[in-house]
Parts: sequence; structure tokens; C-alpha cells
Amino acid sequence: MRKRFVVLIDLLENAASLLSFVSQWALQENAEILIIHETFPLVPVLSEVEHKEEFAANTNKEAIKQIEALIRANTSKKIKANYIVSEVHFQIKLNELLTENYEQIVVAGLKKMSFVDKYLFKDRALQLIENTKAILVAMPFSVNNYSHENIFVAVPDNVTFNLLEFNNFLKFIDPKNTTITFFHLIKPNDSNLEIEKKLSDLAQLYSKNFKTSFEIYETNNPNRDIKKVINSSINEILVVQRGSRLLSDQLFRPFLINELVYDGETPLVIIS
Repeated sequence: MRKRFVVLIDLLENAASLLSFVSQWALQENAEILIIHETFPLVPVLSEVEHKEEFAANTNKEAIKQIEALIRANTSKKIKANYIVSEVHFQIKLNELLTENYEQIVVAGLKKMSFVDKYLFKDRALQLIENTKAILVAMPFSVNNYSHENIFVAVPDNVTFNLLEFNNFLKFIDPKNTTITFFHLIKPNDSNLEIEKKLSDLAQLYSKNFKTSFEIYETNNPNRDIKKVINSSINEILVVQRGSRLLSDQLFRPFLINELVYDGETPLVIIS
């Protein structure tokens, strides 16, 4: 089955970094790139329908010029790269595309959140975590070089680890020179026997194709001590599952996004 990266781009100046990262990844995996860009035409309130359509057409035309320039400057000519530019909400277009016959990963640039927003979790790209069932990569805009040397996988204890979805993600990863570390954060005095077996089994399961290991970290302060796992290096990828406490906890989630992904320059992969 063909592989495709569906990339959400908002034409900020650092969108070039996002597209460069995806292009390098797509080139390694012989995958296509499809860019989605949602426009916001400035239409006078009392305009007639035909005038609104004209405003939208002109706005889309200008956006297409910018998208085409981004593609020329930041993707390899060996990659098939297309785009969809429309005033229709990106989630509608995305849901349609995800029904097509591709193995797909959705990639969204992650904006730096303000002190207030990081607790309210308002960023549009981050809303995809809740609304998109596909594998999602949230990218800090400062990263423009693709690397898969170290993949850290947060294994939940409150939900069953989704092997099928994780395997689908690994279809986009070259096993060569790739280390996968399965880890879990546990509170002191909590029993770790069950989660240790779970981590050990996962490490053993994937050891045929990857170099694997597992770690259990005891902590009363996950916001601080997860940095023992993630070193904020540009050659790391963090994988988290929807429904796990790392994403569902209202206090930890902003830290995960702001401190580890954005400030730490670590791509975040969310699987179902």
C-alpha cells in the first residue's frame, strides 16, 4: 500500500522547517506528501454570495502561490507533493482524506503556547489529538532535520497498548540504527511488577528488528523527572498513546507539549 504524509500548514514563516522535516522522512520511506491549507478570506459582512466566492477565490490563489514556493524550496524533486487549499475547515478535508487507500501519518506544526494557553490548551493543531484517529505527529517548528535514532515509547498502565497502531507507525521507520525504549513513570511505593512485565514483553517483541530496552522511573514529580527519559535531543522521537495519563492529565499535558516537545525540540507521535 502507498504511504502518504498529510501535512497541515498555516503559512507561518517557520512552515518551511516543517515541510523540510517531512520531505526528508518521506524520501527515506518512498512516501507522498499532501499539504492541507485552510484559508480565511476577509469578506465584508454584507457582501453578496458571489462577492464572497470571489474573495475566497482570490485568497486561495495567493495561498497556492505560497504553497508552491514552499514545495519548490523545501522538498526533493523525487517526492510526489500535492496540496489542497480551501476555505473549508481543515478537519473536514482531513477526515475525507483519511478514508483513502493509503498508509498515512498526519503531521501538524506545533505553536509555542503562552502561559495562559498552555493550561487552556487552545492551539488548533493540538485539537487534532482529540479529533483525529490517525497517527499524528506534532512537530515543534524549530526542528527541520529528520532523525529516528532514538524512539521513546510511553507505555500506559490504564489502557491496553495499541500494538496494531504502533506497528503502523513503525512502517514509516527504517529499523537500521534505531533504538526503541519503552518506559513508564510510576509513583514510589506503587507495585511495578505488572508494568515491568508489560515493558519487558514489548522490548522482547520488537527486538528482532530494532535495538530495544525498557525503563521504569519512580517519581513524585513526572513534570520534572520525565526529563530523565527524554534528553531534549534532536535525534529523539516521543510516542504517546491517546487515553494515557500523559495526554489525559490536565496538569501534565501542557508540560508535555510546551516543555518537552516545543522547548525540547522533540517530535511527538500520538497513536490511538
